[in-house]
Amino acid sequence: MDGMVLGRDEILDTIGRLVFGGETVLLHGSLGIGKTTMLGELARRAAQAGRPCAFCPRTERLSDITEALVRGYSIGTGALTQRRRRSRVRLVIERQPGILLLDHLFDVGNGVKGYLRSLGGTGLGVVIAVDVEPPRDHARVRARGLIGWLADLLRSRASVRRSVEREVGEYLERIVQANASRIQGDFRERVRESRWRMQAEIRALLQNISASAERALGRARERRAAGAEAIQIELSRIKRLHFETEALMPPSRMEPMP
Repeated sequence: MDGMVLGRDEILDTIGRLVFGGETVLLHGSLGIGKTTMLGELARRAAQAGRPCAFCPRTERLSDITEALVRGYSIGTGALTQRRRRSRVRLVIERQPGILLLDHLFDVGNGVKGYLRSLGGTGLGVVIAVDVEPPRDHARVRARGLIGWLADLLRSRASVRRSVEREVGEYLERIVQANASRIQGDFRERVRESRWRMQAEIRALLQNISASAERALGRARERRAAGAEAIQIELSRIKRLHFETEALMPPSRMEPMP
């Protein structure tokens, strides 16, 4: 597909003859050169010809292919397992072969390769669009063929994914080890700060309680002193009245002062 100019009817006619004849076609090239547009044109031609067409916009898992075929063939699968769904899809395809368009093939495992091989005798045409960037990828596709290139793609991307996962794990472990003492120190410091704040709050609360008690005790003392003074004043007034009364009454009728 390198250097292909979109809109060339002869190219689409050639691919159409292969696909509608039950063959498998691999389209490979850089992003944005028109692979998805070509798949859309093939889907339009399939609809005009009354052929079932299953389109998978992004192919990452085997379930993506299964779901695309279920949608394209309008198959009711209900609550069936993935394996039973694929078995029913195969029966429907054998009765009415169509085309399967797989765009943006991201990864391929043994399940995907095995399933595509199992559909080889059903008359289903398959178009696989793969995004490849480096020139050596284009050369590998031409030299190894579809299955060989898919196997290389699986091994390379799986190894890259394992390498990335290993490096991320080691990086996180180094971060934890490098920051373990600091995290523990921060935790201890926060515990000390919390303890100090709690002690300060308790001391302030006790001081407030003590000050309130002192004020209440002072007010009680003041009231007691004021009450004692009032009692003395009242006793003095009573004694004075008694003396005044004693002076006014005859001596025979006077009663001794208790």
